[in-house]
Amino acid sequence: TDTPAYSAVCGYTQEELEINFSDFIMWRAQEREMTTDAFKEELRRWYNGYRFTPRTPFELVYCPYTIAKHFKAGGEPQAWWYESATASFLAPYFQKNFTQFNVAELSAAKVTVRELHTNFGDSLSSLYATLYLAGYLTIKNVIKSTDPNQGASDDMVTLDYPNIEVASSLPIVGIHAFTGLTDTLIASIAADLRAGLRTGNLELIFSSLRRLFTDTPSEHQPSTESFFAFALSLCVRFAAGVRPFLETPVQMGYVDLVLELDHLAYVMEFKIARKGETAAQKLAEAVAQLHNRRYYERWLDKTKQDRQLIVVAAVFDAATRKLIFEQVMGSAKLTV
Repeated sequence: TDTPAYSAVCGYTQEELEINFSDFIMWRAQEREMTTDAFKEELRRWYNGYRFTPRTPFELVYCPYTIAKHFKAGGEPQAWWYESATASFLAPYFQKNFTQFNVAELSAAKVTVRELHTNFGDSLSSLYATLYLAGYLTIKNVIKSTDPNQGASDDMVTLDYPNIEVASSLPIVGIHAFTGLTDTLIASIAADLRAGLRTGNLELIFSSLRRLFTDTPSEHQPSTESFFAFALSLCVRFAAGVRPFLETPVQMGYVDLVLELDHLAYVMEFKIARKGETAAQKLAEAVAQLHNRRYYERWLDKTKQDRQLIVVAAVFDAATRKLIFEQVMGSAKLTV
């Protein structure tokens, strides 16, 4: 499907969708008290966007499986992508590249056209290429090489999620790779985490995270602060649809994890208590680091009157699998 003439053969184009599913579009739109134009726009945002060729001309297409599931289930938008296959082959790529790979930053992923089809090693660009071939990323833009000694295979491709459905599904793959937990348990933990994040309820947030790390097999347990923050960022992305910022540079160092919601912002510092260290000692260290280096200062300036800043230090005890936290700034359990 790399050839422009055949790039739409594996999916439905917008025109094919509107012609062949016109009755379904009309019925489902009426059931949901929407105009057909609004319903089609929702379909486009949730399910359209796959581009299979870096060349022109091209057409964006829908995945036939998800369109069939969508109409059969009543026309409410939800993610069917993960049901179609379990991408267990992606797990090794996540595990080897977690220090470089950020689910939140995939919209900035760049590779050459050549790498899209030939790069299948253990590197970060190999992960991007694999995600593209698996349908988790698609081509959003092509930057033509200006070097007269280079060909089309040297053009730079910008990758991104094709649509909302896939953007919400990919973090599940990462969660499986890092925890080995079942879909049911992940969904249960995510529901509590979502509620906690949206209300500023730190007890609920960390009780859900305690379940996450307690039930995770020992071989998947956090071993570094970066691993801890990465696993948490995947859960946050999946649970609340919040874009997590990992290792954000500030004047005095790097913030492990930053979350920005409409009415709340979280700044989090993580530590791992290893052999010979106590969780209480590491927590005191994390709290002191937040105070002394004032990692949160940037968000104090950015926080609006209607958005509250919550600063938290947390420690995972590798020996006991216990997770403790201390609130450094802000108030919890908001009513929103």
